[in-house]
Amino acid sequence: MHNEQVNLEIKSKSVVIFNLLKLMSSNAFSQVLSIIVVPLLSRLYTPEAFGILSLYMSIVGIISNVASFGYNNSIILAEDEEEAKIQLVISLGLTVLTAASSAVFFFLTWEFLIDLFNVPQFLSYWWFVALSIFVFGLINVLNQWSLRAKQYNQLSVRTILVAIVTSMGQLFFGLSGAATSAMLIITTFLGQLMVIVTLDFPNRWNLNLFSTIHLQQIRNGLIRYKKFPLYDTWSSLLNALSWQLPNFLLLLYFSPTIAGFYAMGHRLLRVPVGLIGRSLSQVYYQNAVEAHRVGKLHVLTDHIFRRIVIFALFPCILLTFIGQTLFTVVLGEQWSEAGVYTQILAPWTFFWFSATSLSTIFYILEMQDFMLRWNIVVLVSRFIFLALGGWLGNVYLTLALFAINGIITYGFLVLWVILKSGLTCRYAFGLLSKSIIFSTLVASPLFLSITLGATSTVQLLTAIAVTIVYYAISAYRDELISSVIISHALTYKIKMGF
Repeated sequence: MHNEQVNLEIKSKSVVIFNLLKLMSSNAFSQVLSIIVVPLLSRLYTPEAFGILSLYMSIVGIISNVASFGYNNSIILAEDEEEAKIQLVISLGLTVLTAASSAVFFFLTWEFLIDLFNVPQFLSYWWFVALSIFVFGLINVLNQWSLRAKQYNQLSVRTILVAIVTSMGQLFFGLSGAATSAMLIITTFLGQLMVIVTLDFPNRWNLNLFSTIHLQQIRNGLIRYKKFPLYDTWSSLLNALSWQLPNFLLLLYFSPTIAGFYAMGHRLLRVPVGLIGRSLSQVYYQNAVEAHRVGKLHVLTDHIFRRIVIFALFPCILLTFIGQTLFTVVLGEQWSEAGVYTQILAPWTFFWFSATSLSTIFYILEMQDFMLRWNIVVLVSRFIFLALGGWLGNVYLTLALFAINGIITYGFLVLWVILKSGLTCRYAFGLLSKSIIFSTLVASPLFLSITLGATSTVQLLTAIAVTIVYYAISAYRDELISSVIISHALTYKIKMGF
């Protein structure tokens, strides 16, 4: 009996890791493709063009993130399929309402916003921004539906398709002589639109979905999950707003070019988050619901947090030391400044990555009120730190204050998640300490090359070598990851007839 239970637990852990690797593989492809085209895009488009793109993404990202008033997160929590469909209808309806309201608001205030941020190139885009809010908000809802159905293959395919359409579109227009901010914006939108176009509506959805749901059921669904609009919506709005504050304030205090440098640096820092952070968050959320019901939340959190440390800590350490060198060699001399920004922000990225991957625990524990208070603190403190740096007119100081604020606030959130899951502070600090020591030892050849004044090429080659060594050793030391990789490789060989 004991052996059967152990085997069941091992199988359950393997399923979690396998689903994680499945999503990671698609995210890895999209991030690798993005990295491949970045050296070309950086030579085709100006920093100013990327700065205007960041303004578009900031506005759309903030509003679309709360378009369904948080009810999209209730889809995966529903106890049965009927309730899930009701929450889906609620989420879709609220998304349409939010997009329509945004269109009216932008029509009335768009000229004021354009003057405020001094971006006249953006003047005729109010309707396109409203349309983007609808599309991005719809995708947020449909992703939750796919997660509930454990459609990991579909999610993976969509991620790959978005990366191909966006990256190839931006490259095409850049090479054809249309390297403008407008083309960056349009191709970003088209990439996201592919998610909706490729949905398998006939097989996955009941076409009579809307006609079979009554108003009373919708009313009950609104009341049952009322904590989402009361707390989660405001929490998500504050989080998105605080997240986009650097884009807004860098435009306000400095220029679109400075904002473009930040956008490019931030794009690179998103690589580890996009590579596995989103996958970790999705798999953790889906499995944590079941783990919480059976009292195993601390076990799942331990598995996920260990992989967060394994995958995210090392690249953040490397970027702290070679950010400027990396940007200068790979993107060109004009992007050297963006590399400096990356070095300043890299330490904070690890804590942001960890918090992003684990924070869905508060939905499961229905602690949206705590997240609301935390996001208020983050927004207020971040605004103060950024505004102080902007007022002093020093962009380096502005970003350093932003990073310090992020380390404190996101570090606290990670520790809080660890405690709420049933683990201890000693566990968290012990794991981080060991990982930092191990990472430092593996990266020591890179530190030596920097100290000796080696050329940029030598430093980058050394960074690549120590990265390969680090992940090879980490995979070997992690028995669960090793077993899943070997199993997956054997399955592939059998399918291919080897």
